[in-house]
Amino acid sequence: MKNLCWRSLLSVLVATSVAEAGAATYQEQVNATRAAAVAKGNNAIVVMVEAPSRARDGAVSALHFAPELNNSRFRNVDIRTDAAAKASAHSNTVAQLFFGSSRSIASGISTAYVFHSRRWLDRLSLWDLDPSHVSGIFPGPVINHSHVAGPRDSSELLRRADYSALSNNVLHVAGVRRSGAGDHLMAGGFNSLAVGGAFRNIETPYPAIDELYGEGRTRPHVVVPFAHASAGAPVVAAAAVRLNALADQKKLTFPTEARHGSEQLPVELIKALLMASASPGFNFTHKEEVVVNGFGTVGVTANGLDKRYGMGMLNVGAAESLLRTSAGPVQACSSGASGAEPGIAIGAQQSPAAMASDCNGPESGYSYHPGLSGAGGTTASYEISPSNDGTLTASLVWLADIRRDGNALVGDVYDFDLRLVDAEAGSAAIASSAASADTTENVRATVKRDRTYRLDVTRKGGNQKPWPFAIAWHLSD
Repeated sequence: MKNLCWRSLLSVLVATSVAEAGAATYQEQVNATRAAAVAKGNNAIVVMVEAPSRARDGAVSALHFAPELNNSRFRNVDIRTDAAAKASAHSNTVAQLFFGSSRSIASGISTAYVFHSRRWLDRLSLWDLDPSHVSGIFPGPVINHSHVAGPRDSSELLRRADYSALSNNVLHVAGVRRSGAGDHLMAGGFNSLAVGGAFRNIETPYPAIDELYGEGRTRPHVVVPFAHASAGAPVVAAAAVRLNALADQKKLTFPTEARHGSEQLPVELIKALLMASASPGFNFTHKEEVVVNGFGTVGVTANGLDKRYGMGMLNVGAAESLLRTSAGPVQACSSGASGAEPGIAIGAQQSPAAMASDCNGPESGYSYHPGLSGAGGTTASYEISPSNDGTLTASLVWLADIRRDGNALVGDVYDFDLRLVDAEAGSAAIASSAASADTTENVRATVKRDRTYRLDVTRKGGNQKPWPFAIAWHLSD
């Protein structure tokens, strides 16, 4: 990787501007008013990776990748970037949506590292893969990639980014093109959270890169009410900051095997919360054109995502409601073969086993399972008895297993399935999601009050090491 020619490796997609929707408009649509924003305090650190773009006067140079450092909207944020960096219109708007005082849905972000995409990718390519050597690459747990692209043969960079999610609990939030798969680099990662705009997305799976990053990875996971993903990604990244802040307030801890950064929510749990809570139908006005979307209008993919809009429109209020559930994380019960499972620590409480005999859960809730057995057919289940008729949405998320093999990285994508069954009708499947080429499974189905349902998470394949997963479910009208 040391001899990479970045002039040929990095494909810069120039966007002259990002849609300037009013702050109240999009904050209302994502159900997260600033009055409800959760402040983490002076230790909220975020990272923004930006490709060069045009300055407001139209000038273009490789140095135009930073926000306006003297902008009053950033007065409470310590922006750390290259001394020679110049402002770009694209970066300025992305930064306002991520951590600006008037447009961000997250408050309390005190430090923002802004990296030139080429230089950040250089550092990523030279990383010695030691999880403790990350200060110059991952200084914060949430990284926004609105405008970072590369060639389709950049599998080594994707492996390194996906490895950071597993080794350091780093959440990569990446925008995807609405006009085609293109060559967006970070959005192709198994462990990234891919974000789209809410306007004219087409049904294009992410292209195959190599034997690990094959075809069939559906993108995006969620959308935000902007025409372009460049504006959507920082809003979702800010939502992740809010969820981490809320978890910090509730003093929730989730043990993750050999991960640094465990003081943050697990990457897979953040993804599950935001995906399960997304609104399936939405209206969006772009200039004079109104887009009305209903989930599955064009079609639903093998892992339960809408081909154009993922799980739907970001709904931060619903995601936070899931995390606030008074019962806390729900434990699974076993409805299939299982071996001994490790315990899970929730705050100061330690449960003796992750598989409990009573698997009754709230009608909206979540669970983080630290290691479902690798034996094929092992199942963890969650029973749900809705108090009202409605639509139950559930998202199951796990990470690709990217690990070191000497100085190289190798990986596996384990296979999980998700089924929603009617426990009072002979366990008949109401909905199921059984893709084999991705790291999410999602279901959405109508349920009836005072009836018992069950979410079954099944591990497929042969005997492999236990692997964690997160699941969240949400009942809506």
